[in-house]
Amino acid sequence: MKKPALLLILFSAILAMGFVKNKNYHYSQNSCAAASCHVYQPEMVDLKVRENLTLALTPVKSLKKGKVSAEMVNEEGQIVDYKDKLNKRNQMVLNAPAPGKYKVLVGFKAETAGYDSFLVDIKPSIISLTSANYSASALKFLPIHPNPVNNGACVSRFVLPKNADIELTLYKLGGKKIRTLFKGELNAGMHTFSWETRDDAKRPLRTGNYLCELKYGNQKVVQKLYIVNK
Repeated sequence: MKKPALLLILFSAILAMGFVKNKNYHYSQNSCAAASCHVYQPEMVDLKVRENLTLALTPVKSLKKGKVSAEMVNEEGQIVDYKDKLNKRNQMVLNAPAPGKYKVLVGFKAETAGYDSFLVDIKPSIISLTSANYSASALKFLPIHPNPVNNGACVSRFVLPKNADIELTLYKLGGKKIRTLFKGELNAGMHTFSWETRDDAKRPLRTGNYLCELKYGNQKVVQKLYIVNK
């Protein structure tokens, strides 16, 4: 793949951080935040930098019918854009809020769960219309990952349409409260929480079905998950 004009390799930074790089600007990080549930599989996604601070991600043919998602992370570790499905062109387009350095992480599931990752430096283009951070007009609770949870940790992600007090709580299937994962005020936009499958006393939860509830104002969204603790 030819090097896009707007995509620069950060040689010194990559070497200093121990990233693995090749001509396609991939780097390998230690899988996802949910404790190595994905396997690093480079060359599975093609990345192109386009005008107006956007990136186009095109999975290889074998992935187009599978589940694919991608996120763009800024230097502060904040997710600034996220996509969880392909468009009509079999692509995912991510929008940077401003020129700068970003990590792009792509997760997918074909025969096995895998991920690919990129390190990019987006320069100002002729047309540089900035976009807002990933947001939604309504509350969105993204699927808990991984599910089933079989490594003792998982990730909950959600998008808030405005600043609000929220509460993230884990329950037994029968409704008994197990643990408050988070309670407090958060800004509008996307938020990510990585949490261990333990109760408030730090004891591993028993294998079985559980419910994770996100409370936002008068709204409640519940997801079911299966936890495996051996």
